[in-house]
Amino acid sequence: MALAVALSKDFSWTVSFSNFKYICSVVFATSLNLPIQMPDMNVPELFRLLNRQPPIIDRRRPLGPEVLRMIEALKCFTRHLLKISSFQTRYDIVESKWPQIWSWLKALLHPVLTDAQLDPPYDTSQYVLTVFSFLNSVIPPSTPIVGLQKFVLELFNSPETITILGKVWVFFFTLQWPSSVHQATTQFLVVFSRIIDCTPCEIDFRIAVYSACSSSNIFPTWSAATLEVCTQQWSLLGSESQLITASRGLLLAVTTLLFQPLPALHEVDKILSLVCRLWHRCVETSPLPRYHSNLHFLSIHFLARFLLRLTQGGSNWVVKVLNANLVYLLAKASAWMNSQLSLDSISSIHTVFEELMHQLLVSSVYRSVVCGIRLNMKTVHSQHLEDHLGTGRLRELWADLRSEAYGARARSAQIVCLRKGLELICSNKDCPDQCLSGKRSAVCGRCRSTSYCSKLCQRQDWLTGHRTVCAHISATRPIHPIDQHRLQKVPVPLGDLERFQLLLRALLQAKARCDEIRQSIIAQKLENSQIVIEFDLTSYPWSWNILHQASSVMLREFPHYIGKFDTVIGVICPQNTIYSDYIARPVRRAALLDPTLQFVYESADGVLCNLYDVLLRF
Repeated sequence: MALAVALSKDFSWTVSFSNFKYICSVVFATSLNLPIQMPDMNVPELFRLLNRQPPIIDRRRPLGPEVLRMIEALKCFTRHLLKISSFQTRYDIVESKWPQIWSWLKALLHPVLTDAQLDPPYDTSQYVLTVFSFLNSVIPPSTPIVGLQKFVLELFNSPETITILGKVWVFFFTLQWPSSVHQATTQFLVVFSRIIDCTPCEIDFRIAVYSACSSSNIFPTWSAATLEVCTQQWSLLGSESQLITASRGLLLAVTTLLFQPLPALHEVDKILSLVCRLWHRCVETSPLPRYHSNLHFLSIHFLARFLLRLTQGGSNWVVKVLNANLVYLLAKASAWMNSQLSLDSISSIHTVFEELMHQLLVSSVYRSVVCGIRLNMKTVHSQHLEDHLGTGRLRELWADLRSEAYGARARSAQIVCLRKGLELICSNKDCPDQCLSGKRSAVCGRCRSTSYCSKLCQRQDWLTGHRTVCAHISATRPIHPIDQHRLQKVPVPLGDLERFQLLLRALLQAKARCDEIRQSIIAQKLENSQIVIEFDLTSYPWSWNILHQASSVMLREFPHYIGKFDTVIGVICPQNTIYSDYIARPVRRAALLDPTLQFVYESADGVLCNLYDVLLRF
């Protein structure tokens, strides 16, 4: 107490409870040997001014003396907080006075948010810089996100606060501001977006950002700003303009994670083209100062997360991203990072790259995805980018991807399964031939989910119910599965042809591993039991398991198989990351495990015949 009184006398403080709490915080921090210097005269001035209601600031008039004193006090307080290494100490200092502090910060931002395009008689950008420099001193980017989450959710989680930050977000990726203002504001907004990720506050913030855009539609606003940033010639920009462009690019990249709902499947091409241009802008500007490189690195990180989000929607979305040269973008970014950044700093983004590559491998069971991967790899090979993928997990995934795209067995399996599927699948349950005549099936041109061996079968199925199903699938398929789940829409099932192809792929795997399967059956003493062989195609490499039919969760989707057949093969299909589809068919165990019945990929016709003989037809 004596020390507090002495300090208050030395600095002419009016000792109130708030000031006393502040002094105790400083004394406590000093006792822990933290690098603190005592504040100057403007800090107590700040606490005195906070007790007054902030005036309404009119940007057309000069600032009053009280507002000018508050700005100077905030600058002094910012310098003081930056000298305190402990985030908890900073929190304790501002927490009790936060409502008053935030009311003044809102007053300083008010003239900017009312009409950001208006040319004011004074430099409003300096007051924006004051506000966000202070916020950065309270929420430093070096603090772990977990430590900051409680503070932000308590102090910023109000509708008015979120609305203000949403407007600032849009203003700063659409308008040109001085580089120092861009730097301070972008730093705070990016940290803030990471803190509120996956919290209820994120939904409110996304709504605020959308509301700040023209007609509450973020896509035209984001597209126009991205096009403006990407069309600027980097080499002709000065150092300050380069920093402004890099900061705006980072905010635009983070904004892609706020897209909800995601653009429809037929509209996503335009967004992807701009994402690619923004990505190229980051990796084709070198050499760069370290701070600029870090901004571009973070931009690539957030863009990669957006692409990963799209690829989690299933094969149709993966094909769209591959059409935007995803594999080439990953290789190009890896080459740029190896030349610009240290290995320690790029480990986090390699994790996202690995998830993207794994998603491609999971989707490689679909022929359209494999075709897209091959086209991407040709571009990578033509520019000699394979050597920049490193030697770790990313290099291993690249080798697996190349094997799935160009390996002889994988390509033969694709051809074999597609041929047999086209010969055997007819979605008309009343098909008179049951596809035994050898006719090639044709896919429904509207929904792409059903296949028919003749126009007669297609007409019959249309009249018996496919008309309704086709309309639902056509309306729902363009919606990303994340949004389907959010809107509680019935997911689109896999097409009959795709399902049968995946079943045949699982049969090929089972035949290739018949020795392992036989040993597992013996080890579990299931020789005389009714079993199900489950293949999980939703991960890479594919995994399999042998269970008693009664204990299989997947087989509950097919109760008419349980207890009626000695062996059932089941497949968990990679529909998307939210929904999984299941296929199950009874098989001949003796034929499946017969070591003399070999599948030779080079003679496709023999493979088709033997493979189909393994399935029980009923």
